[in-house]
Amino acid sequence: RALLSRSIEAVAGTPAVLAAHSVGGGICMMQAATEPSSVEGLVLTCSVYPWARGGFPSPVVIGGFAAYRMKRVGEWVMRQRFERFDADRLVRLSLRLATVDVRRIPEDVIRAHVDLLLEREEDPDTATAFLEATRSLISLGRSPERARAILDQIKCPVLAIHGRQDRLVPAAFAWAATESHPEWWIRVLPDVGHVPQLEAPDRWLANVADWLASELDGKRS
Repeated sequence: RALLSRSIEAVAGTPAVLAAHSVGGGICMMQAATEPSSVEGLVLTCSVYPWARGGFPSPVVIGGFAAYRMKRVGEWVMRQRFERFDADRLVRLSLRLATVDVRRIPEDVIRAHVDLLLEREEDPDTATAFLEATRSLISLGRSPERARAILDQIKCPVLAIHGRQDRLVPAAFAWAATESHPEWWIRVLPDVGHVPQLEAPDRWLANVADWLASELDGKRS
């Protein structure tokens, strides 16, 4: 979160509109709550939210996070991922979990993910950083009161876009967060999973454009 704050100051120099996906949404919400003058608006795509009734992540996701949480077990699981699966297969398996229909993802986009994973595999700190970030997220998730307090401190306009068939972060979590913050916009896209910006980019962009025009462009002028 501190790194994000420094990046806003160095790159934007003014209050920024932050658009983030999944865990990145949680980091951006913390930034908006902690330093509200630095954030003009938030676009949260399948962001993490406090746990809510009516939704349950995929058992695969629950099992993975449980393994990552445990010392030594998490490290073993990460080694197995890199040793047993090549980058191409790992990316395609991950996208199958994250989408309703992986065939919607263009091949060049999949290739870009594979190239990025290959680059990360060359970095000896990748596995450690991933586990530290995951355990930090789990720690925050075990304190729903703290997570809800972060949401309550956000004062800027917010657009929440979510896939109705998201297996990682159920849409029910997004609905619950926006019900307690009626000034937020929410758009739940049918027949879409955890990566609507990849699986349904036209719909994602259209919703962002409508929100920008309604919530921010008028205020700027």
